[in-house]
Amino acid sequence: MISWTKTEVVIEDDLDEEDQINLDWWMARCEYFKDRCLELEEENKKLKKMLKSR
Repeated sequence: MISWTKTEVVIEDDLDEEDQINLDWWMARCEYFKDRCLELEEENKKLKKMLKSR
């Protein structure tokens, strides 16, 4: 079973197949958005440098 609060996810050992699929999907989404956030932060830094150089 998977339960969560605003800041914590609790994963019990007895995940059934559907819970495991859902968990895998959400973990992949989290990785995607973490990576995308890092990309946008880098892009933001570059744009700030461009603005300063004007």
